[in-house]
Amino acid sequence: MAAATNIASYSSSVWGNFTQSGEFLRSWSSSAGNGGGGGRVVRVTACSAQSPPLQWQQSDAARDAAVRLAEERLQAGMSAQNLSSQEVMDADKKYLVPTYARAPLVFVSGQGCWLTDAEGKEYLDMTAGIAVNALGHGDESWLKAVTEQASVLTHVSNLYHSIPQVKLAERLVQSSFADRVFFSNSGTEANEAAIKFARKYQRVTSEKEEDKRWLKLGKQEAATELVAFKNGFHGRTLGALSITSKIQYRTPFEPLIPGAHFFDFGDLEGVEKLVRGGKVAAIFVEPVQGEGGVYPAVASFLRGLRKLCDETGTLLVFDEVQCGLGRTGKLWAHEPYGVHPDIMTLAKPLAGGLPIGAVLVTEAVSSAISYGDHGSTFAGSPLVCAAALSVMDRLQKPGFLESVTSKGCNLRTTLTEKLVGKNKHVTEVRGVGLLVGVQLDVSANPVVEAAREAGMILITAGKDQNTQGFLKFIPHGKLRDRLDDYAWQFLRSNPRSEACPKKETEHALWLQEQAPQQRLVGETWRLPRFAFF
Repeated sequence: MAAATNIASYSSSVWGNFTQSGEFLRSWSSSAGNGGGGGRVVRVTACSAQSPPLQWQQSDAARDAAVRLAEERLQAGMSAQNLSSQEVMDADKKYLVPTYARAPLVFVSGQGCWLTDAEGKEYLDMTAGIAVNALGHGDESWLKAVTEQASVLTHVSNLYHSIPQVKLAERLVQSSFADRVFFSNSGTEANEAAIKFARKYQRVTSEKEEDKRWLKLGKQEAATELVAFKNGFHGRTLGALSITSKIQYRTPFEPLIPGAHFFDFGDLEGVEKLVRGGKVAAIFVEPVQGEGGVYPAVASFLRGLRKLCDETGTLLVFDEVQCGLGRTGKLWAHEPYGVHPDIMTLAKPLAGGLPIGAVLVTEAVSSAISYGDHGSTFAGSPLVCAAALSVMDRLQKPGFLESVTSKGCNLRTTLTEKLVGKNKHVTEVRGVGLLVGVQLDVSANPVVEAAREAGMILITAGKDQNTQGFLKFIPHGKLRDRLDDYAWQFLRSNPRSEACPKKETEHALWLQEQAPQQRLVGETWRLPRFAFF
């Protein structure tokens, strides 16, 4: 009970008068036979006499029963690894908000290009967690960086400095156009910050004597409006959603923030007419549209946007959340265009699977931002930044990005040769690097389902009529040679009327993937051969 006395004394000295309006109730529960020496539960609550009881509070008996059940499950070895898929999916339906239309799969482990479900079945992962797992599953160097940092320091908040955060910011600045970095926790948060930074920059600029744009408006005011492009995707939080054009994402949450304008991807003339009016703060554009169906921008379009922004004082924002950080075979997707933005947003692969976002800005933009203009509790933590540094080390290792270009070329060539002109529903294979897609003239969902049954994970791009029939291949950068041959086998066409597993066929695959021991080079696989449509 000495611990209880010390804590009570310390609480009294620290809180002082703050405790006078309520009462601290301390309940120390001793484990059986320990006589108070091995307390199992410590409950410390402070409540006002006027506070009504919370309806969701459990009784002591219910809480004790829940604890006993949890202990029994642990003693019986009940863990996520040996729950059945159905048990997990049933619990999902019971406890989680239904925001995701999940596939009926429960993954419990991954290695390299492969995922394993709760029943032990393996799947070739051609999605990389939607372009997140840049180094694949279980990468040794990434794991070493994360475990070492976790053993030292995981989080301290942004009220203080931390070494991994500064090192990562330095690396990003040295590797890009940018002068400064702001860290967030996701891509949509990065775009939210970019919107705020763009508006603050325009406000500060409008107050300078040399800024004459207000003359066109008849009064002095800052530019606040935003330009984005149809079929683009910038996130699901309110600001990012406001510059995302897809109706199905927007409609349930309207009204969104005003002043967002959408143009066809590539419509430089339309954008110019609006921007020269003086009200546009920033133009948001993906150098390669990912969710919109893997459409790389035309060089003249991005260069024209840069010229327009230079002439009007509008900021150019490149959203490289999905297409950046090596996905296209270049560190930055905009590199081949010879155009630099004022702001660039990053996220998905940066920390190799841990949550991170980043906003890279020029000194001109950064100079408009003051203390308190933006912030985040978790962003840029030592743990996440250490993981991101490990990813950057690998991406910038000589030969890595060149291999992404080579593997992407092989994948596109293989899919084109095997599918275009040989399947009536395949109209095009397009992409850059390891961001590749197959355009169909019918829904892609049956193909995704059939591939899943056969043991390969694919996703579609978008959900509107223009991209419903689009299969997306976004494997990680360590995809081994010849796995592209493996992938296309799942997409072999038969003259059937529907997509479903058909009779099996033997196919020898010369896999070069470093994977579990049973996948040997030259091993014969029995693959379900299914009708494409």
